[in-house]
Amino acid sequence: MPWIYAEGPIGKGDSIKSGECISSIAVREGIKWKDVWEHPDNDKLKRTREHPNILLPGDKVTVPKKKQKQAAKQDQKRHRMRMKGVPGILRLRFTKYGRPRKGDAYRLDVDGYVRQGGKLDDDGSFEAKIWPGARTATIRLGKDQDNLVEKFEYKLGWIAPANEPLGIQTRLWNLNYYHGKLTSDFDKETERALLRFMQKNAIGDAHKSALEDLEWDSLSAAHQLEAIERLVKVHGC
Repeated sequence: MPWIYAEGPIGKGDSIKSGECISSIAVREGIKWKDVWEHPDNDKLKRTREHPNILLPGDKVTVPKKKQKQAAKQDQKRHRMRMKGVPGILRLRFTKYGRPRKGDAYRLDVDGYVRQGGKLDDDGSFEAKIWPGARTATIRLGKDQDNLVEKFEYKLGWIAPANEPLGIQTRLWNLNYYHGKLTSDFDKETERALLRFMQKNAIGDAHKSALEDLEWDSLSAAHQLEAIERLVKVHGC
């Protein structure tokens, strides 16, 4: 299972909890996310995970101490220190029957507060600036702002690496292929969901066989890798 089972939690320092990422940790500590991500003690974490906001719960990260700065006073005026690299970016794409939902109205709520609204672009997507420490996003869709009848809820910062079972399950859950528990086990339910995804996206010869005739272990390494890469692409991260 080379494309599914990685080595589990890695790194050194403080353990990362579910829902945390480098951006949210940096905001909490009042430092730049690059100062955390590029710290020498986090080199293995950076090389293995590749993306600062796609980490496995239990990974460890070394958080450097905040550098103290003083803003010079001018004419008795107050100065506000601002962090660079804030806010974060949320991008979502919606389709229906495989086609982009071009022009549909949407409203985005982040942590219970309305963030923005508008219409999906030609690709069925929208982009919004959000606080890196945000935990939840709710999107309502409809034909216009007075008829937002569909509701989608997301946990932010919960995407694990794609070569870990938890990362596979989360992506398949978001794409409506998997409906089981989010765990660290590549169980039969996860395997069935991933094989259904392969059939739907015509990966290898999966679409030519009945689901009950397919087994993950019997697939070639090339097709296993293609499945994981396609899952990341379709999911968006």
